[in-house]
Amino acid sequence: MANDYKVVSFRNTQPFDFTPDMGCMYDGRPITGSSGKPGIAAGETKMLPYHVGWRLATNLAKQVLVRNASNKQETDAQGNPMVKAIWDEGALESLKREFIEEMYSEDKPAKQTETDLLFARIAALEEMVKGKQEEPVTEAVVTPGPVVASTPEEDEATAGLQVVATVPTSEEDPSKSFKDKQEVLAELEARKIPHDKRASKEKLEALLK
Repeated sequence: MANDYKVVSFRNTQPFDFTPDMGCMYDGRPITGSSGKPGIAAGETKMLPYHVGWRLATNLAKQVLVRNASNKQETDAQGNPMVKAIWDEGALESLKREFIEEMYSEDKPAKQTETDLLFARIAALEEMVKGKQEEPVTEAVVTPGPVVASTPEEDEATAGLQVVATVPTSEEDPSKSFKDKQEVLAELEARKIPHDKRASKEKLEALLK
């Protein structure tokens, strides 16, 4: 679907906590806030997949409209009770948009066949083995020291050498990798680097170098 890879920012702007019993759920599963507990607290913002965010926005909007509905029973000219809808689709659509801000679209992963997956596994295993083979080793650094002649038979070629330090043969790679676009955006925000949230993960990562 067109919106499957979109990410939205959902904000509970209401003065009350949005709990699972109010509809803070998706497909029967509760959505948790920053506290790790089910529900999103008043004033809290959470990044969510497009479909989850809009479901929560719809449910929260319904809660607001129900709470704002008058409890007074209205009657017609003959004094008969009038049945009125608590909300209409227009009011519901307008209100739920107050809780949502579309952020960016994630890169859509390329479809892979079973053979592609197997060869990707082979490449990963090869990298793992290669990494073990390239682990840093240490080598002794020797400097000449005072010659200690203990016996006449001692080999003068090796006498007077002492080990002073060990050094690694390779240095740690200082580069940092990011597993998804959201982590790259967070790093850019932390460094206060200007960026376009709609750009691809690769272009955003280039700004960090």
